[in-house]
Amino acid sequence: MVGRYEHLGGGEALELRGRVVERRPDGDFKGLDAISRKYTGQPFPFRNPDGRVVLVIEVDKARYTKLPFKHTPPR
Repeated sequence: MVGRYEHLGGGEALELRGRVVERRPDGDFKGLDAISRKYTGQPFPFRNPDGRVVLVIEVDKARYTKLPFKHTPPR
C-alpha cells in the first residue's frame, strides 16, 4: 500500500492510496525530470542514474477535502 497526502493551500488537501503495479527504469531521467520541471521549473538536480526507477501506482482511493475554515498559523 502506498499513500500520498498533499496540502494544496487554502484549506484544500488531496489524498491518494494505492499499490505499486509496475517499476520502470528511469536512467535517462524522463520521469523524474518531468515531475521536477512541473514543480520547480528545472530538471531533477541529482544526476546519478544508478537505480533510478519510476513506480506506477494503481490508485484504490482518492479523496479531496476543502476545510470550512482558513488555516492561518501564528507568525
